[in-house]
Amino acid sequence: MAVNVDTVYQKVLALANKEQRGYITPQEFNLFADHAQMEILEQYFYDINRLNKIDGNNADFTDSVTLIQEKLSKLEKITINTNVLDTGFVPLTPGSGDLYKLGTITGSLSNTNVDYQNIEVQEVSYEEYKLMEQTSITRPHFKRPVYYSYANGIKIAPIMTTSTYQYKIDYNWIKKPSKPNWNFVIVNDKPLYSGNTSNNFELHEAEESELVHKILQLAGVNMKQQEIAAAGVGLENAKQTQEKQ
Repeated sequence: MAVNVDTVYQKVLALANKEQRGYITPQEFNLFADHAQMEILEQYFYDINRLNKIDGNNADFTDSVTLIQEKLSKLEKITINTNVLDTGFVPLTPGSGDLYKLGTITGSLSNTNVDYQNIEVQEVSYEEYKLMEQTSITRPHFKRPVYYSYANGIKIAPIMTTSTYQYKIDYNWIKKPSKPNWNFVIVNDKPLYSGNTSNNFELHEAEESELVHKILQLAGVNMKQQEIAAAGVGLENAKQTQEKQ
């Protein structure tokens, strides 16, 4: 399930009003909401990188990485059987260009002489690639291909696509979440939520409280997580009371 944009907005309004911050307009909220969503997403990659550098097999670290990966799975996509051009170039524009982070790339090549299936392609910088090319020992090989960023895609080495056989890759990637949008219609001079034309957050539902917290911070409201959680319970109780009437 996605995080409902109206639920987040109502909590933000309730807490901002409590702190006498004043009314946060839908336009302000949408701007803050997009910024908060992207900030949380980028933090995932920072945390994974930090945790992976910690020595040892501490279960707490493993659980933390697993939890982050579970949250990222809502945005994970897989592209298969992508042809590599005879220059080694692969344009990366899946999903109308909404690729945010590239994951693991595996390549496959089969003909009468070779049969390499699902060989992981390692990422290197262009400078590292040029150094690797200088000796036969380090030069990329069919069994240890590499790739580096190039234009709007990547280049794979060694070049394996020819007129007689085609090198293909599979890769997973994280999509850029669409911008959250709390849309409305004007009724009695007041904005009324329009669910049909609004756009929810694409983050894991567990991030609802963190989204509220970050949006309030961006709006200049200093709230503690405990107060945000309490406000969430209060709003849920009020909703249930209305449903019983």
